Amino acid sequence: MAMPESARPVRGDPYHEIAEKLAGKAAAKLSEKKIAVLSFEYMDGRQSPGGRAVTEKLTNRLVEEGEVTVIERAMVEKLINELEFQNSAAIDADTAKRLGKGLGVEAIVTGTLEDQADGDVEISARLIKTESFEIIAACSRTVEKTWRDQPAQSEGSSPEDSSDDEPERKPRLR
Repeated sequence: MAMPESARPVRGDPYHEIAEKLAGKAAAKLSEKKIAVLSFEYMDGRQSPGGRAVTEKLTNRLVEEGEVTVIERAMVEKLINELEFQNSAAIDADTAKRLGKGLGVEAIVTGTLEDQADGDVEISARLIKTESFEIIAACSRTVEKTWRDQPAQSEGSSPEDSSDDEPERKPRLR
């Protein structure tokens, strides 16, 4: 069921544009139309609250589109932890199948972030079938960076010197 036009996000919102493209392809190509959104991560692997911010905004926009059912992020993270992928930097085809089966989803949304020279961030998102690992939609948009990254770890400091409250590294596609 589509959301009334008056309640939809304003056109020109890059998160809305990504969600609209991914949801449209999901609605056309998936029989169950049930997806999960994995955490987005910077291409260079650095830790940042940006991944979670992008994941949250994109999840909300996908729900607002109303074309697909989106699994709650906390359930996705719980299954990832139960399957002991929290220390893995990549998700392969077998892992995607296990996540799909465990969450009851046909596809996952994942992607990367990359800082741009003007201070904005490019989001590259993909909708991937969990059974075949086929990319059924992809979309990139540039967004304003609304989060602050932690300073890079200085040379000579060890991982033990870093704060315990930093977010864990989330899986990404291999």
